[in-house]
Amino acid sequence: MTMAPPEGPPATHQARRSGPVTLPPRGTGERALRRARRTRRNAAKAVWGAALVACIVAIPVLSYVGFRTVFESREGQAINPVTDDAAPGYEALVDATETMLVAGVGDDGVLNEVVVLALNSDGVGGAALFMPVDMFTAVYGPRQLAELYLSGGLDQLGVGVGAGLSIGLTEATEVTPQRWAELVAPLGSLTVDNPDDVVVADESGATRVVFPAGEIELAPDEVAAFMDVRDATSFDVDRLIRQELVWEAWLTTLGALGDPGLVPGEGDVGLARFVQGLASGPVVFETMPLVAGDPPLDDPLAEPQYTADEVGLADLLPRIIPLAAGGGRPRLRLLDGAGLGGVPQSMVELFGRAGAALTVIGNAGNFDYETTQIIYYDPREQVQAEAFLAALGAGEIVFSDSTHDVVDVTIILGADLGLPLSGGPTPGGLSE
Repeated sequence: MTMAPPEGPPATHQARRSGPVTLPPRGTGERALRRARRTRRNAAKAVWGAALVACIVAIPVLSYVGFRTVFESREGQAINPVTDDAAPGYEALVDATETMLVAGVGDDGVLNEVVVLALNSDGVGGAALFMPVDMFTAVYGPRQLAELYLSGGLDQLGVGVGAGLSIGLTEATEVTPQRWAELVAPLGSLTVDNPDDVVVADESGATRVVFPAGEIELAPDEVAAFMDVRDATSFDVDRLIRQELVWEAWLTTLGALGDPGLVPGEGDVGLARFVQGLASGPVVFETMPLVAGDPPLDDPLAEPQYTADEVGLADLLPRIIPLAAGGGRPRLRLLDGAGLGGVPQSMVELFGRAGAALTVIGNAGNFDYETTQIIYYDPREQVQAEAFLAALGAGEIVFSDSTHDVVDVTIILGADLGLPLSGGPTPGGLSE
């Protein structure tokens, strides 16, 4: 290890080795048999095929809004300000991806829906992540998300969701069945292609179909019921499919009509702002990667106990929340030290998967770094620096006794990584 001249996070989580949960194919009737099949461990997500691929491809290259020049500082004093983003020494603060937690709550006060929305940096398009309310999180527990909401409302739920994703959420809101009706009312109705009959049972055990399989038209006051009803013949995680169908139909219809006035509420704040932004561009719809544990001991035929699949989540988050912040993530300063014409997007994604919060991006003081440097400023960050080195596969760890107010770790990309030249900087110091 090298001592640096004056020129960061907790240890990374151990990844689970269990595979992600996948939902069975639509329309096969397989879900109706699962309650009686004790050895069935996996459940979870619908495959959206070419439409989803198209959405992923359409995500715009990351950009940074505001490009606020920052100065390397010691004890609050600015040194060598640089405003040319192609020049050595240029640095800019990165605006984190904006996120909103949407909690769907029934008239009985029970949590039925958990959706995390994320806006692209230009406010056009983004992502929606659907989480089962029965998922366990380590916060206050372990406890299920529904239990967190019941005991502590939206605030405690936000803590649990943020901890489960290792991010800090920007905003949070509740949506009741009445509010869902108000949101959909300007469109008249929503049309969805329901993959399976939705069946409910009465106290005697008699069943009936409340929403048939196939294309159905939902009136505004039916939207929440369609998303929230618990099917008597399948596991509760299957509700995620119906919730995703509603959000996709709503955003797609709004986008096709192109009228911001169709979203109730003030368009520059809250849920209306997120919905208008998502509807105006490509959206990636994803369900939470899950690991299915054993059912409760007192009910072996019950639904498995779900926790986050940390391996799947580490791969997913950089795609849907590319500039995550908070949640205990180490604050990363990422600099081009090899004259690449900007920090490559591949490096932004790599460190996103490694759990970093990209805070500052720009250029080193010169472009002559042959060896990549991973610099940390607090002995407690050494483990994280070592994790970043392992993710890179090259470079050296350097300890600096400088103080840094806004970052925990600095990485200066060197020639040893063999990264291609970008042919010129892109906005905010990010190259293709």
